[in-house]
Amino acid sequence: MQRSFTGLTRVRVYAISGKTTSETRNGTRTTRRDATTLESAETNFRTDYVFRNGATATHVKTWLSRFTADVAGAIESEQPLPSGTWSMAGTSSWTRGANTYALTVTTSPPLHFNASCGAGPRFDSGTLIVVVVRGGRTATVSIRFTGCGEYSVSRS
Repeated sequence: MQRSFTGLTRVRVYAISGKTTSETRNGTRTTRRDATTLESAETNFRTDYVFRNGATATHVKTWLSRFTADVAGAIESEQPLPSGTWSMAGTSSWTRGANTYALTVTTSPPLHFNASCGAGPRFDSGTLIVVVVRGGRTATVSIRFTGCGEYSVSRS
């Protein structure tokens, strides 16, 4: 299913002050599903904000997330998610005035969701890598899943 947004605006009016805020969305969101794979993607999805004081901000993201069941055909409607791999890759940027922030997320190797794991998070392998850029500084956070509910976090 593909949904395209062109100038979709939501406005909030504050009754006492009469001031407004708004969000305007532009971009494409795509979802796909079958009995083995779930996929969600956003491509150059842009949201423009206007705040009550007139300040503005912009958020732009491109994102792909895919879940693949370990056993083909194991994804059933209204049933818990079966075990499988989850890969994601994406970027997100936020600008408000002179402030900018950027985020890049990848999985390498993909995360493995273990449906029988009783401890959260329910991943037993894989690594989530997040790179954050803010104020000219870059930080990388890696979360490595090593067993049911077990993980280590490193930051550089």
